[in-house]
Amino acid sequence: MRFFLLLAVAAILSPPVSAQIDCSGVVTGPGGKPLPMAHVALLTPDATSVLQVNQATTTGAFRVTLPGSGLWFLRFTGVGYSDYSMVVYAQDRRPIELTIALGCHNYFAGQPDISVIGDFNLWNILSAVPMKYQGHGLYTAEVHTKSDTVTFRLRGIRDRDVAEGVRNATYVRTPDGLYNARIPASGGKAIIRFEESLLDRSGTPAKAVFVAATDRTKRIASAVSRWWKGEQDYIAARLNAARSRKPLDSTIFDWRPRLAALFREEEKEPDTLVRSVLALAYVSTALKARDRDVASATTCLEHLGPGSQAWELNPDALSLSVRKSSWPEAKWEAYIHEALARQPSRSVKEAVLFNEFQIALLSEEKEKAAGYYDILTTQYADTPRGKMIREKYSRPGTPPAGKK
Repeated sequence: MRFFLLLAVAAILSPPVSAQIDCSGVVTGPGGKPLPMAHVALLTPDATSVLQVNQATTTGAFRVTLPGSGLWFLRFTGVGYSDYSMVVYAQDRRPIELTIALGCHNYFAGQPDISVIGDFNLWNILSAVPMKYQGHGLYTAEVHTKSDTVTFRLRGIRDRDVAEGVRNATYVRTPDGLYNARIPASGGKAIIRFEESLLDRSGTPAKAVFVAATDRTKRIASAVSRWWKGEQDYIAARLNAARSRKPLDSTIFDWRPRLAALFREEEKEPDTLVRSVLALAYVSTALKARDRDVASATTCLEHLGPGSQAWELNPDALSLSVRKSSWPEAKWEAYIHEALARQPSRSVKEAVLFNEFQIALLSEEKEKAAGYYDILTTQYADTPRGKMIREKYSRPGTPPAGKK
C-alpha cells in the first residue's frame, strides 16, 4: 500500500513553469544553398509530441520559442535534403542562435524505375503512374485531373517518396513532416517532369553550428549527436544487409568501439548534466548490443540519477536499463520508485509507469500491474499510453464480464 501511495503522489507532480527562451537562426542546404521550402519543428525531449512547427523564410531564417529551461528536441526539414534533428539545452533565459546546413540524401544508383502518386489517384501506390525516360536524365508522366493543380510525390528515387527534382514546382508540407510537389494542370491533365540534374548527389553531410549558446548547450548537443550517429549507422547497416539478403544478426554491426568511446568520454566529463547525457547514451546503446559490458553499464547508471533531466531523452530505456545492470533487485526497484517520485518530467513518469505495468503483467504480478493500471487510466488518462491502456487492456485481476 505504501508503494502505491508513493506512486500516486509522484504521478501528479508537474514541472515548474519557467520563462520562455528564444531560439533562432538560419536553415539552408549545403554551403548555404537556399531551399525551396524549409521548416523547424519543436518537440518534447523524447520526440513524441510536436509543440510548434514554423516555416523558415525564403532566406532560411527561422525562429521558435522554447517553453522554458531544459532539454528540447528540434527537427529541421527542407525540400531536397535530409532531415536533421538535434537536442538543445536552454539555460538561464539565454537566447540560442543556430546555423543549420541540411545534408544530402542517398539516391539509388543507375537508371531507376520512377512512378508518381498524388491527389489525382488518391495517393494509391497500386495505381501509381510510371514515368517514361526521355533521355539526358529527364523523366515525364501525364496524369489526369479535374482540378487546376496536381499535388504529388515520386517513387523509386530513394528509400521513400520524394518531392524534389521537379522544376518550377511549389511545395506543401504534410502533417507528418514530408513534402509534396505541386504543379498547374490545364485541360484536365498535367505533365510531370522529373530531372535528375536537380538532385544533389554530392553526399555532403549535415552541419550544425551554434552562433550563440552556452558551453553546456554545445556539449550536450555534441554528445547526443554522436549517440544518434551510432544508431543511424546501425539502421543503415541493417538496411544494407536486407538489400543484400544477408542475415540480420549481430555480425552486421559492431557496437563495441562506439560503446568504448562513449564510456571513456563519460568517465572524464566534469559537467554533471553532460555526463548524465553521455551515461544515458551508453546505457541506451548497450541495450542494442549483444555483447554488452554489464559493469560499464552499471557504472553509467550510477552517474545517471533517477531524477536526472537526461532521462527525458529516452525514458523508455529506464526500466530495462536497471534490469540489465548488476544491481540486485531491491536496488533497481528502489531506483525506479525514486524516479517516479523525483522526476520533474511527466512524460518520463508516464513511460516508466507503462513499462513497469507491462513487466508486471508479463510476470503475472497482478496486484502490482493493477496498481500501475489505475494510475495510468486516471492521472495519466489524457496521455497516449493512458488512452491505449484503457482501450487495449482490462484491469489485471478483474474477472471477465459476466463472471465472478
